[in-house]
Amino acid sequence: MKRRTWRKYHKWTGLIISFFLVMFCLSGIVLNHRRCFADINVSRAVLPGRYDFKHWNNGLLRGTLRCKDDKGHDMVLIYGAAGVIRTDTAASIFIDYNQGLPSGADYRQMRGVVQTKNG
Repeated sequence: MKRRTWRKYHKWTGLIISFFLVMFCLSGIVLNHRRCFADINVSRAVLPGRYDFKHWNNGLLRGTLRCKDDKGHDMVLIYGAAGVIRTDTAASIFIDYNQGLPSGADYRQMRGVVQTKNG
């Protein structure tokens, strides 16, 4: 190959590959330092459709705990990827029960909820 042709291919191939290498480096930094980026929230509206919560999918519902509220009424706590949600035993109304938890999806990943003897 002529030197000029080789140089042209080398330049454009290098620019394209370097773009992907920089993207891999930046995504690796974000993935390895999650605590630094945990307070940055991305709305599910800008994510692809497979990330939407539909019909309790994607870990939104990992488990339930049946207990009584302060007035003695039965309630159910639903926990999962969105934190804790309170409902009645008929699941007719849903109330966000995340008050006191830090904001951000990383802080609301509930794997289990227990009820102590004190209630």
